[in-house]
Amino acid sequence: MPRSRLELLTVEEFVEERFLPVTYKCGRCIGFNLPFDLSRIAREHVPGRGRFRGGFIFQLSSDSRRPRLRVKHLNRKAR
Repeated sequence: MPRSRLELLTVEEFVEERFLPVTYKCGRCIGFNLPFDLSRIAREHVPGRGRFRGGFIFQLSSDSRRPRLRVKHLNRKAR
């Protein structure tokens, strides 16, 4: 039976080495059911304020210099 090439990472390793670098490079992260998935790896969260009222702000990294991730549902007419 062939061996898998999957690599097991801790949440911290995944966030710091994979997720944040790719997200920064692309400038955005789009996915199906993404707020639920991101909430599972977030270190902390707070309700959104101002323009993001009704949304959430997730802190994914233990490094306080890293920006927080803002999530808000938009309708299909929004751009």
